[in-house]
Amino acid sequence: MSADVATPADARELGPMLARAFDADPMFRFILPSDASRVRQLTTFFGGVARHVFTPIGASVRLPNHGGAALWLPPGVAQTRFVSSILVAPSIALGLGTGIARALPLFTEMERAHPKEPHFYLAVLGIDPPLQGKGLSKSLLAPTLARADADRKLAYLETAKESNVAYYRRFGFDVTREVRLKDTPPLWCMTRTPR
Repeated sequence: MSADVATPADARELGPMLARAFDADPMFRFILPSDASRVRQLTTFFGGVARHVFTPIGASVRLPNHGGAALWLPPGVAQTRFVSSILVAPSIALGLGTGIARALPLFTEMERAHPKEPHFYLAVLGIDPPLQGKGLSKSLLAPTLARADADRKLAYLETAKESNVAYYRRFGFDVTREVRLKDTPPLWCMTRTPR
């Protein structure tokens, strides 16, 4: 199955899909501990960041029927651009609610962990739960990793699921740092050198 470029128009479908995909994520369970409202809050959060931050750049991809998506930032794109920050602020505030107090120190530390040299940043990779385990992530990773290789650039990501570490290693990523703040779950920072 091939991936297509995700556009801002896709954000309406990507928000709920990514919310379902990340409902069991240890970091989002820490930030949003209420099982009753997590998917609703994550739908707002992911819909906003997809629409205002990631899809306008043209580096993010999605599967047909919005069954999965990879939200990427290419080298040279500031991770927090002023205009997109203003536009996405309501989605972050509504999506994270009081969890924003737990999220901000973590997001700050994540920003510090990024490689200093230009890199492709995989901020989000999610597959709708009924489609997980079918190898679909490969089609979301392959186009940008091939571009990173052609451009001789690093690729970088973070994951809060220990089982994902071995999966990303198959694509050439290695753990370069572990982030843990007080009572947060661990977050593994992974970097891939171009091939």
